[in-house]
Amino acid sequence: MNQAESESRSEPARKNNKMLWVLIIAGVVLTLYGFAETWHHTSKLLDMGNRTAAESAWTRFALRSIGGWLGAGVALFVRSLVVGSKR
Repeated sequence: MNQAESESRSEPARKNNKMLWVLIIAGVVLTLYGFAETWHHTSKLLDMGNRTAAESAWTRFALRSIGGWLGAGVALFVRSLVVGSKR
């Protein structure tokens, strides 16, 4: 295999790598947005004296975030198994 063939085969891998970073950055930004939104919501709840609802909001945020990141990780793992077996 010459260098031109090697570079042409690695081009899709570079595009996939860039797309992966875009998705990771988007996930981090959305998680931070969810954190800020939850912070704002729970501060209102605490001002009203509703500690139980505030705790529930933080629990819901944590579980959604953990579930989202775990789901993304599982999807990437499965994709690597499928794509890796075709190379």
